Amino acid sequence: MASKKTVQDLFAATAVDTDGEKLGVIKEVFLDAESGDATFIALGAGLFNHKSLLVPLRGAHLEDRSLHLAFPKHSIEEAPHLDVSAGVTEEQRTRIFEHYGLTNPPADDRVTGGSTTNGALG
Repeated sequence: MASKKTVQDLFAATAVDTDGEKLGVIKEVFLDAESGDATFIALGAGLFNHKSLLVPLRGAHLEDRSLHLAFPKHSIEEAPHLDVSAGVTEEQRTRIFEHYGLTNPPADDRVTGGSTTNGALG
């Protein structure tokens, strides 16, 4: 289960792609409904970060203050822009997994609402 400290560490980190290129502001962290593990992040995109790009945390690792995502920048920028303000629906989860080429996501990989921008679990 993701601890409050772990979620706060994600918010404090800089998201980078597979080449180490900085990507943007981590706006939200979404947790798995069953395990409580962090499953997705929403990166701020567009003018003033008004849009969110949902990125799976599968294959990501936190090193120092950098969150190394398992996807190149162009894949992340081409991700569907989704409204995840009320959490991630099964349909959205499926679209995101398809976009990133993640097949056969675990059945228990359900996502609930995220945390607030200050790192408190929601």
